Parts: sequence; C-alpha cells; structure tokens
Amino acid sequence: MERRDLLLRDALERVRKRYDYVILDTPPSLGLLTLNALVAADAVLVPMQCEFYALEGIAQLVGTIERVKATRNPKLSIEGVLLTMYDLAATSRARSRRSSASISGCSTTWCRATCG
Repeated sequence: MERRDLLLRDALERVRKRYDYVILDTPPSLGLLTLNALVAADAVLVPMQCEFYALEGIAQLVGTIERVKATRNPKLSIEGVLLTMYDLAATSRARSRRSSASISGCSTTWCRATCG
C-alpha cells in the first residue's frame, strides 16, 4: 500500500512534542497536499468566504474529513469555521433595499428580485 498520504504525519510525529501548535496552511483544492494535512492534523479550522457558493465547498470538505476520519485519522475534528471577506457595505446595501421595498409596499416580481 502506498504511504504518500502519511508522509507529513510521520514527519510531524518526530517534532510534535516541541510545539504547542502546528498550523498547516493548505491550498483550497482537496488534492494530495490537503489530504496529507488532514491525515496529520488533530483538528481543522476552515476559512470560508461569506458568500452562498462557498457552502458547496464546505460540504465537499466535510465529506472528505469524514472519509479521512474513517480510514486514516479517527481523531480528526472540525475546530470551527472562520468567516472571511465579509463585505459590510454590501450587507448594509442589501438590508437598505429590503427595508425600502417593505416601506414602499412594493410587491412586483422585479422589485422583489432587485430590492431583496
């Protein structure tokens, strides 16, 4: 059996006692580098952009984490999700449009699509 996915874990085991934390920053893809990090990790902190389509990536990542737990690293857990790239201005504009639409009583399809 190939041990490519165990290389990082084995290397970190030799120095683990020297550090309180080791942070592994991986590419956003779920390739061999990320797989190595998941096999070596105790926990995962997931950065996620504050947008709807980022949820699809999270679903894929959770599935991968579950497979790694089942086959290579049973102690792996998700520590949390770190929300990134939050756009306060866009959120405020959307809230304003929704408020304006509800105040004006607008109920047309165009207004609902445009105003929130």
